[in-house]
Amino acid sequence: MATVIPSLSTIRGMTPGERRLGQRLESLLEDDYTVWYDIPLGRQRRYPDYIILHPGRGLLFLEVKDWKLDTLKRLPPPATPRFIPSRALKPSAIPWSRRASVPWWP
Repeated sequence: MATVIPSLSTIRGMTPGERRLGQRLESLLEDDYTVWYDIPLGRQRRYPDYIILHPGRGLLFLEVKDWKLDTLKRLPPPATPRFIPSRALKPSAIPWSRRASVPWWP
């Protein structure tokens, strides 16, 4: 069982997808993994959803998106999907097209 910092039971304001992933990371990763949720990084204080550290395997940064197949209406080229959220239809950036805005991305 991985160590999650802070403890998932103390975190408020997580999306359902963030909580679900946190629970899976905590229960399925081995004991030597450390997982941080929503901590600031860099000069611009960016907040990746999860940072996972394994002493022998390195770091992994995760950004959780609560997309479900039934909310995806269409995916026209080049990079603007349309979703059907509970309120109204709205464009949303695809994560891989947002990577340029992340300061630690190569």
